[in-house]
Amino acid sequence: MNPITYTNEPVSPRVTMSVYYNNRKVTNGCELHTLTAQTTPRVVIGGKRDEKYTLILADSDDPKYNSQENLSWLVINIPGGTTCAQGTQVVSYKGPGPGVGVHRYRFDLYKQEEKIDKIKNINILLLRGCLKTCDFAYSHKLGDPVGVTYFNVRKQPPPPAKKKT
Repeated sequence: MNPITYTNEPVSPRVTMSVYYNNRKVTNGCELHTLTAQTTPRVVIGGKRDEKYTLILADSDDPKYNSQENLSWLVINIPGGTTCAQGTQVVSYKGPGPGVGVHRYRFDLYKQEEKIDKIKNINILLLRGCLKTCDFAYSHKLGDPVGVTYFNVRKQPPPPAKKKT
């Protein structure tokens, strides 16, 4: 597999991960319509059943958050060889919102050393815009991502208001 750029370092996926929106498989760099990405995706994870994984979905191109990311979804304790539905959802799924320009939404998959019983700084995570994926991974001893998939959404400006006649 080809390495995927993650922050400044390339990531070579070590665990398979397939993401589907309404039966459409996400391929790295594909463009999805904002409406397509409003439903919670089905994420299938490889690995062994006795292994646990964490999935983070974030918008890394939102200018409102400077060096931080806009958290779209967080699921922990996902057994290998299953889907995210088998894990514990910490932050519910939120599809792409309004805005302008191209935004990259990145699914980062981490292998856990052990089951996560408590999330640090959960109140901050629930604000969604205060995430640094690498800091979260470090504080929960997740190491580097073992799988990465991303898609782009081109957010359109609202249409101009119609003039009253």
